[in-house]
Amino acid sequence: MTIREPVVIHKRKRLPLGLRYEVLKRQCAPEIVAEVEKKGGKLKDKYAKLLMKATCALTGEPLIITGVEYDHIKPLVLGGTNEPENIRALAPKPHKEKTKDDIKRKSKADRQAGITGQYARRNRNGPKLRSNQKLNSRGFPSKEERERAKAWKEERREQ
Repeated sequence: MTIREPVVIHKRKRLPLGLRYEVLKRQCAPEIVAEVEKKGGKLKDKYAKLLMKATCALTGEPLIITGVEYDHIKPLVLGGTNEPENIRALAPKPHKEKTKDDIKRKSKADRQAGITGQYARRNRNGPKLRSNQKLNSRGFPSKEERERAKAWKEERREQ
């Protein structure tokens, strides 16, 4: 089994304008892109024009109304890259849901790789039970404990 190296993610930086423009250009309809390219102008202006007509990659909602967030299709922590082909524009709500799912997938991958979870704890701490040890049961409640439990139940009924 190969162990995946944990990826350290520092505070996220905003994606460069050129990259954001490429993502929207790939996501918008070709006739809209052609119209924006034909008019020309500064990159910032072309980006703003595309953003006005762009829709969420998952829900189809207009991004100008809901806001835009850029999502990595294959998350960075699972080996994704910052290439335009791995990034898409989403509305905030679907992006939050997808990120929640990505975190679950990363946690599961870490458990399977032995980075976290029971397997990792056993490797780190060693097995707790030796072959000649017995499991200790908690035993039966004493007479006093049974009486206390009975009194407590009666109090609860009265309330």
